[in-house]
Order: sequence, then C-alpha cells, then structure tokens
Amino acid sequence: MRKATPYHPYPSRTRPSYYRRPAPTSSSPSQTLNDPYYIGPGPRPRHERRGKSPMMLPDKEAVSKEAALLFRSDLPPFKLQELYESLQNYNKSGSMVTYCEETQGWTAWTGLPFHTRARDGIKIPYAPGSWKHIGLRSPLYCPHVSNSFRLRADCEMEIYRDTTLGRGKERWAARARRHNCKFMVVIPRLDDLKKVILNNSVSGAVPTSSSQTSASNSSMGLPPSSAPSTPSSSRTWNTASSSCPTTSPRPPRLDNFYDSDEILERSDLALNTNLMSNAMRLSRHPANNRECPPAALYHYHPISCPGSFKELGFANSMIGMAMKYFNSPEGISPAAHHLAFSASTLCTGCRNQFSIDGFREHIAPEGRCSNPKFPNALFYPSAPIHPAADRNNPPRELLQFHPSANPSPPEETLEDSMITRALLEWNSHIGIPQDAWDTVASARVLCRGCNLVRSFDGDCVHRDADGLPSCGGPPLDGGDDDEEAAAHGSGKGKARAHE
Repeated sequence: MRKATPYHPYPSRTRPSYYRRPAPTSSSPSQTLNDPYYIGPGPRPRHERRGKSPMMLPDKEAVSKEAALLFRSDLPPFKLQELYESLQNYNKSGSMVTYCEETQGWTAWTGLPFHTRARDGIKIPYAPGSWKHIGLRSPLYCPHVSNSFRLRADCEMEIYRDTTLGRGKERWAARARRHNCKFMVVIPRLDDLKKVILNNSVSGAVPTSSSQTSASNSSMGLPPSSAPSTPSSSRTWNTASSSCPTTSPRPPRLDNFYDSDEILERSDLALNTNLMSNAMRLSRHPANNRECPPAALYHYHPISCPGSFKELGFANSMIGMAMKYFNSPEGISPAAHHLAFSASTLCTGCRNQFSIDGFREHIAPEGRCSNPKFPNALFYPSAPIHPAADRNNPPRELLQFHPSANPSPPEETLEDSMITRALLEWNSHIGIPQDAWDTVASARVLCRGCNLVRSFDGDCVHRDADGLPSCGGPPLDGGDDDEEAAAHGSGKGKARAHE
C-alpha cells in the first residue's frame, strides 16, 4: 500500500533534484548555485544569448545637436517660404521645375522621360506611373540640397501617387520623402506633359547630346542615365528609355514571344476575370495598369519602343473599324463586340491568333503557315461557321462598320495604346500570341448607362476623374455582376475562316 504524502498548502519552490544542474568546480563567486545561468526559471538576456553586447542607444543631446546643425545650415526661413510660394505658382500653371543651386531658385526641369514616335518624330511623354521603371533623364531636387550637411540623395524627389486630396482626386507628385520635405512638385496630366515637352523643345531646354546614349541604352534595356554593365538574362520592366532609336525600328514578330507554358499561364490569368464584375476586373486584370504593361502586352506598349506598324491593309475593314470603336470612347454594342471578338482564328502552325481577314492573308496562297519558322505546318480549314466570314454579306450587328456603310473613324483614337497596337497586329497576317489575345479580349468594360462595350483605355476616357461616365450612367461598383449577362460571349471563340 502506497504511503500517503502530507498535504502542504504552500508547495516548496525548490526544484526537484533531477532538475538541478551540478555545481561548477570553480570557486568563483559568480558560479554558484545562486547564479541564474545555472538555476532559475528566467532565460538569459537577449544580448548575452547571442553573444553580443547590449545595443547602445544614441545620446539625446547628440541627436538634438545634429538636428539643430541641420536646421541652421538650411536656407533662411524667409527664403524657404519664398521658394514655397513660388513653387505653388508653378504647380498651378502646370510647369515642372527643380531647384538649382547656382541660381538659388527654381528652374525648368528637363528630365521628363519620353519616347520619339517613329512616323513623325514627335516626342510622346511616358505616363508618370512608369517613370520609376523607365528612369528619369535627370532627378528633381528640393531647396534643402544647398545644405552641405545633408546627403544629396536625401534631397532627391521621389515620384509617388498623392492621395491626400481624397478619393477620386489622386495625382502624381514628386517630393523628397526621406526627410519629410514640404516642397512638392505636382506632375501635370499626360496631355499637359506633352505641352511641357513642347515648351522645353522650343526653348531648347531638352538636351539633344544624350540622344545617342539614350538610344544605345534603350536597345540594352537601360535607363538613359545608366551605362552598359553585365548582361542580364531576366526579362524586366526596365527595357525602355527616354528616347528610342528611330533609324532602325524593330520589325514585327511572327512567332510567339514565350514558350507554351508561360503563354497558357498568362492566358489563364486574364481569362479568370471573365466572370468578374466590371469593377473587380478593373482591379484584378493583368492590363488594369495601362502605364505598366503586363508581360503578355509588353511588346505592344510604348515603353518597349516598338517600331511603326505598316501592315495596315485591314485597318479600315469591317472588323478593323469595329476594333477602332471598341478601343475608343465611342464603344460598340454587346452584339457587335461578340461577333468581332469571336471572329478570331488560331493558326496551328505558329499558334498565333488572327482575325478572319488576317488569317486569310497569313495562309495565302498555299494554305500553309507563312511563318518561316514553321514551313511545314499545314492548316486544315473547316466549313465556315462565323457570320463575319462573308465579306459580301455582313451581319446586321456589324453592318455600320462595313465599307459599304462608309463609316468614319471615331473622333478620338488611342493610337499609342498597347491594345490598339495588339489589335492592329491581330487584324493582319502577323497575328499575336494566345496570351496577348486573351488579355486584350478580356480587357473590356460594359457601361450600364449607354450599354456599350469599351476597352480599358476607351472606358477610362469615357469617365471623369470621379469614375462617372459621360453618358450619365452610374459609376463602377462591386454590384454590377448582372452586366456580364448582357455581354455576348467572352471574346475567346475559335472561328474558322474559309477561303
């Protein structure tokens, strides 16, 4: 029978014998059983466990002296206030300026990144959202750069999206955020940036000596201020510069840019947004940021400096005219959108997507893929099943775009849009890869006010800064899932052309 142990209301705090560590052999006073390193529930201090000395905090007096030294070395307060007021006037007038140490005042900024349009040589500015990836021709500085005790990099302004004015009133701005500077340069809108470049060109402010350097760096995917270094095999967004070579434009590609696995992955990423509402598609679609293109549409975006496209034989055809209205503020009806986008044909040779007209020219005259990389690929045409395949008998939904109706192009065309360039190549014998086609076909918005379908670019122009359409309809919100029922199809049909 087990012997009962007496009950103690206050148990002993001493550890059992099997928990105790043996006493050290040294007779040092610091190595006794009372030493917390050997007995005691508390762990070692953090700095002693890592074998490092405790972190030394800076002296408050030294910090205050350093701050006072920086403050005393800045420009006088009345001078800073004068510069601040003059900067506000520049922001209101839409001028971009930077601080000049020599004149101790504001001067016109000539670092605006732009590219030169190949067909007419006009300088087109890049959108501010892509400046971080492209690189500036020259940085912007705040007046604190005149302080010799401040780092020059701390006084360089950063490009960011300012949201302090509230929802719907976001704007791009430049400010030295490393020292919480109050000087902020407001970046004008894209249309006003074109005037800034024009004014700089007239006044001779835009330097031309670096054009050759920028052009050479552009071919290597470097910003204009960078120099060639070790080659990189990774594909990044830094593949455009402020000016592009116009002497030898890049010829169109006839084959896919990536392998089949990457194409399918990007296609799925775009097609997954087909069943989403308009507002959700705008936020999750790969092409939602028109200033920084997705990988599937990178080669069609101005950031990649594509050469001028000259295969415009079907630009004014029935499908070509419908695509112009689709990628404009005018828009097209859901029925016309369904017929135009379902008239896409897949070439079994190069695996590119074509319009019906473009595919006919692509396989002419021997019924083979005209891509030189696939000379032996045959295409087996099937019976014509698409209404848009008959040029002489156009469907009623596309009759307004047929040449017999003598249609006029939309008033506002988005020629520099990546969607425009992709649709032009799709409606030609060049064709576009499957991932690019799925991205373009799913980048659509149906307006509930006018019941017209537009591309992301066209819908952006159709609405104001608050998201309200010009037709007077409601804004985009999360409860517009019923709109997708009105849109006929998702634009990914595989219609077969006939001879």
